Amino acid sequence: MEESARRIKDAAALTGMDKYLESNPYDLPLSIRKFVTIASVIASNCDVMIFDEPTAGQDLDGLDRLSELNKILTGRGKAIVTITHDMEFVADNFDRVVAMAQKHIIADGSARDIFWNEEVVSTSRIRKTAIGELAKELKIGERILYCDEMVEEIARRLGR
Repeated sequence: MEESARRIKDAAALTGMDKYLESNPYDLPLSIRKFVTIASVIASNCDVMIFDEPTAGQDLDGLDRLSELNKILTGRGKAIVTITHDMEFVADNFDRVVAMAQKHIIADGSARDIFWNEEVVSTSRIRKTAIGELAKELKIGERILYCDEMVEEIARRLGR
């Protein structure tokens, strides 16, 4: 029981849910309930954790907390599988991306490889990052995913 209580305390602290330990989850907003669910998965101490749409309903603080959790858990040797339609979050947080369509894996690679493969993007019906899409529309650089990359490319083209 002592080990279980320690894991619950750790998971609640990691997710910021320690202040909600005595609350009924159904009395909490969706964004907080997502973290309650994530905390319960963390407390189970699994080696592989699957998070289904953890970014749904999250504000910037929640997204930042999810990113930090990702780093902490992978740093602890945990494998994190995240199912999401939030491609900005994917590009910012994962080295490996698996794209699916019609219940089949159609691509497995880096975010850059996935988001710049037009066939994969079309077939899986995902969107590139907003910056990647803007870079494509402006024809200012191949394979750009992030704002700093776009700024660098624009500066390079301006000779700066």
